[in-house]
Amino acid sequence: MYKNEEDLPFILTKEEIQTILRVGDNTTYKIINSGEFPVFYVGKQIRILKNEFLKWLYEKNGIAS
Repeated sequence: MYKNEEDLPFILTKEEIQTILRVGDNTTYKIINSGEFPVFYVGKQIRILKNEFLKWLYEKNGIAS
């Protein structure tokens, strides 16, 4: 699907986060609802800015971005 972070869309969906992390629905919702990075809604659909997600991912794993 995505070969590198540059291929990711500017705004990610819950499903894209799930695919990137290779986790199930419950884990995805726990991560999204953790408050560790900002999320916003378009109607009832969850959206996450790519840069905020990647920043969280790098910090969580001790990787300099």
